[in-house]
Amino acid sequence: MTNWENKIPAFLLFQINPSRDSILEGRTLSELWSASYLLSWMTAHAIKAVTDRLGPDSIIFPSLRGNPLYDWLHREQRRHSSVKGEDSAPGTVAEQLGREDGLYRRLAATPCLPGRFLALVSSEFDPTPVLDQFNPGKEDSAWRLVCHACWSFLNAASPFTAAQRRCWEDQIANFWRVTWQIWPWHDVDIALGLLEKTWAQNPAALSKAKALAAAIPAEHREARGTPLEPVWAWNIHWQLADHRFRARQHTHDFSASLVNPRLPNDSLSGRPEAIVDQPWLDKARQSLELQSVFRGYTRLGTGSLIKRVWPVAFLAKRGLEADRFAEMTAQVGPAGVGSDYGFLVLDTDAFCQWILNQKSPLTALAVSSETVQNVGADAKNIEVEKRPESSSPPSAHARLKWSEALSNFSLHGARRIVEHHRGRLVYSGGDQLWAVLPVAEVAACIRGLRLAFQGARELSERYPRLFSQAESGWIRLDNPDRCEPTGPMLLPGPGATFSAGFALAVRHLPMSEVAWGALAALDRSKARPVRRMLNRRTGQFIAYPQAGWDRDAMTFVALEPGIESLYWGAKLDSPGGETFQFVLNLIEGTSSPAPGRTSARRQALQDLALRLKRYPVEQPLTPGWAEIALRELDWAIGQPEFGLEERERRHLLELGRHYLDHLLNFSFHDDDVTQPAPRPLSDFVNLLRLMVFIARDHD
Repeated sequence: MTNWENKIPAFLLFQINPSRDSILEGRTLSELWSASYLLSWMTAHAIKAVTDRLGPDSIIFPSLRGNPLYDWLHREQRRHSSVKGEDSAPGTVAEQLGREDGLYRRLAATPCLPGRFLALVSSEFDPTPVLDQFNPGKEDSAWRLVCHACWSFLNAASPFTAAQRRCWEDQIANFWRVTWQIWPWHDVDIALGLLEKTWAQNPAALSKAKALAAAIPAEHREARGTPLEPVWAWNIHWQLADHRFRARQHTHDFSASLVNPRLPNDSLSGRPEAIVDQPWLDKARQSLELQSVFRGYTRLGTGSLIKRVWPVAFLAKRGLEADRFAEMTAQVGPAGVGSDYGFLVLDTDAFCQWILNQKSPLTALAVSSETVQNVGADAKNIEVEKRPESSSPPSAHARLKWSEALSNFSLHGARRIVEHHRGRLVYSGGDQLWAVLPVAEVAACIRGLRLAFQGARELSERYPRLFSQAESGWIRLDNPDRCEPTGPMLLPGPGATFSAGFALAVRHLPMSEVAWGALAALDRSKARPVRRMLNRRTGQFIAYPQAGWDRDAMTFVALEPGIESLYWGAKLDSPGGETFQFVLNLIEGTSSPAPGRTSARRQALQDLALRLKRYPVEQPLTPGWAEIALRELDWAIGQPEFGLEERERRHLLELGRHYLDHLLNFSFHDDDVTQPAPRPLSDFVNLLRLMVFIARDHD
């Protein structure tokens, strides 16, 4: 461990590229998981290169407490210490980490680390051991071990030529693009001066916060974190580090690569040259282990080859097989998902930005209001934006707890809920979650994930066999496994929110296209309902309506080749989710089942959507048009062929009324001002059209 005496602290920002684009180059669910896990695997080794010198507490984000993949890398070390008599009692961490089966192996085989981390290091910290993990020329680097295992595996099944070997070496040397920045902490005045020269957030507010904190009498100041010490400027140091990091991130290091104009490019990414040809693939398919990997003639570069075979060539020898995805892949089909299953992307609404200090707090959040009220007149005369209801300084401890809360949700709350709803996690780390879910379960799963994210008391009531009763903002597992925490775990809390995007498609669409569709739906969930653009001639801003939901929302998209994508969204706490689930139950026959009823109900909803499209559906909804839509709904579901009991008809009509009222009275917050923004009638029509799309395979 480093001796911190007389050391200057510094931020280390580290990011691995390519990340999301590289992950989404896969065509199947297994390839998507494999690419996600490769990114988490390399991140884990980069983090370990830091923690081996400074300890795990040096990592601010992501949280390493209870992280199964990070613990898996230390299992040999823990076993060795257990042999020497340390932590050798039954049931200890050393024993749990030595297990290579059961739930712990499933947890360790889940991609649970993002391609980015933030660490607190010394200004003299040498990042070379971290960078060496991506160097294929280093004998014991993580990347070399993976590449060597994959090369040996592939070459044994179908030998490569010398030219292919040279192309392989060139491409593995240029596969990863690593960006890093070390920023030493300066005195507060120097840091504030540097911040004012950059395009930063709220530098004036932080200057006021310093003046306010400086006016506090010495006897009332904390022992650490006064305006005279660099630690007080935690947020300022972050913004300066992030500014330098982004400048370096947008500077590309171009290196020479072998280019053979006779070779085609990789079919998935379109960038590197493909190193396999038809004769090589024909021989590779004779191997039982490679028959399922290479189904057709797909030109693949080195990176795509490694992502396809490294679970078998490398992970399987370490007890981390991807067999848990075999069942789900068989259910959703080898190529992609259909209208029975879809791809869910969940993104925390700016929560990760608070952890990484990308959101600079105002003065009121940097200094407690009670402090302002209890100090002398000099401090009271300093302007403060507003008094918060409750505030805590954005200290290092707060950042660590927020990071831990996000990790607890991703690793323990989200996994249990997704699997309870017959889904599988593809990625669960950082501020995003990817999963494959049945369409019939997605709305209920999103509601459950929101309860877990906020640590609501209702969570244990909705999932009594998964969670026990805990205080608000906390979670406790019911009947945990030996490798799971037994006590309460902190969660983001009641005020935290997330947004979700869900994509479903016809069966022959590749998984990558479905995943990109889910990300596009997520962008709609997070976008503002109104976009303001400056009119340069008048100097005034003009408001243009758009299809956003201003976060805390979910958006569905139905994908079909040759047809415009169908979008439908709703706020998470709106009647839209309940209406979606009730109508879906009617369509699937789980409510009032009868032979041929699905087809009749689908046709009735399709006819209703066509009638409503004759009205001005793209205009903001008015009370008159809302009443007309409700009457049309009442007439459609009241027909004998729809087959609803009177109780069900009244309930559906009431849900429709509440949903239309929500669209009519929709509003959002803009600069702390509530702005009315009535939604168009197309939101109601698209809900009906989405149900028709889902019901096509239930005839």
